[in-house]
Amino acid sequence: MRRGIQKTALLSALALLAPCGCSGDETDVGTGGDAGSDTDADTDSDVDTEPSTDPDDDNDGDGLSNGLEEEIGTDPNLIDSDGDGYSDFIEYVAGTDPLDPGSNPIAEGDFIFISPYAWQPSPDLAVLGFISGDASMDLSTQLRDDETDDEDATALIERISPNTEGGAADPMNPGLICASGLATADDDDDSVPDRFVDVPPGTTVCFDIVPASNQTVPPSGSPAVYKAFLDVVGDGASVLDTRTIYFYVPD
Repeated sequence: MRRGIQKTALLSALALLAPCGCSGDETDVGTGGDAGSDTDADTDSDVDTEPSTDPDDDNDGDGLSNGLEEEIGTDPNLIDSDGDGYSDFIEYVAGTDPLDPGSNPIAEGDFIFISPYAWQPSPDLAVLGFISGDASMDLSTQLRDDETDDEDATALIERISPNTEGGAADPMNPGLICASGLATADDDDDSVPDRFVDVPPGTTVCFDIVPASNQTVPPSGSPAVYKAFLDVVGDGASVLDTRTIYFYVPD
């Protein structure tokens, strides 16, 4: 029986506010505009600078129509209405509150990767932390696609493997540190461990989540989010915990 689950996402960096321009040397996850654009550019009086009131438009380009943003109470002219660093679109898909800075997928223990087409994902590593139960057991993971959309999001993950180095602290509970030196097994002989073996009760174990370069999901003309589910499995049979991984594909 489980003694507890520590739901945490240890992300090295994340800024998810807007579509990115991925044709240069760096991924633009800021406002979506050109870094070198002149803010004093031509402002012809004939050009309508007022925000659109058409409910089918998407003024801020975040993937949510103006009408839907009005319906859920977010600002159609702001990509991130509550300023917590996660776009209204991501929060809407995740079911968190886009008007509450304390409510977002990372706070819920889930994960977000920015996955531009034919570009490097960001962040390049996330860590899932889990506290083992009351009895010694093997611990592994299994990845499942969310079959409600048209893409196989599992293709956007390169690997998930036991973190044997340890030492990482849980930012939501700094007293919990990923254990090091645990025994592992390589079930498929690929030189990468697949599971922890005979984990003692109450041990904080961690799994590295490494995203793959997106070679399968091209831009669709507007931002898109795809999901996969990551299960923590005890002794190869019992699902002990499930996290959601969100992949944000810019337009």
